[in-house]
Amino acid sequence: MWTVRSLLNHMAYENLAHAALADGAPMPASDTTTDYLGDDHLAAFLASTARVRAALGAPGMLQRTYGPHEAPGAFVAQMLINEQLTHGWDLARATGQSTDIAPEVAEHAIQVARVFYVDVPRSGQTYLPETQPPADATAADRLAAFMGRAVE
Repeated sequence: MWTVRSLLNHMAYENLAHAALADGAPMPASDTTTDYLGDDHLAAFLASTARVRAALGAPGMLQRTYGPHEAPGAFVAQMLINEQLTHGWDLARATGQSTDIAPEVAEHAIQVARVFYVDVPRSGQTYLPETQPPADATAADRLAAFMGRAVE
């Protein structure tokens, strides 16, 4: 079960991991006990965001390939977008905020997620079976439902 702090820590880790992948740097530790937030969670999260923005915005990043599977840079960037939108939804939901996050970006992300995750097993904590969102669900709500969140 996520706490708000552990969720923010995971989101900071994802920023740092995607930056490392894009930069060709060593990956940060992926265990759940590593604290990426320290005493100032806002400053740490903003620093991780600045780092990944610089890495993903580097000239030629989208045209190169990355990792052992030779993933295109655009794929790396889209995976981070999907990750941050989904966990941004988790955070908004947990803190009573609107889940109508970046509607145009979320609309594109759900279309991409339907392709990316078509063959990914849907069991366990990471990728749960898709749930059915309400008819009036926002794009971010539909993305969250696709990723297995209960959307009411």
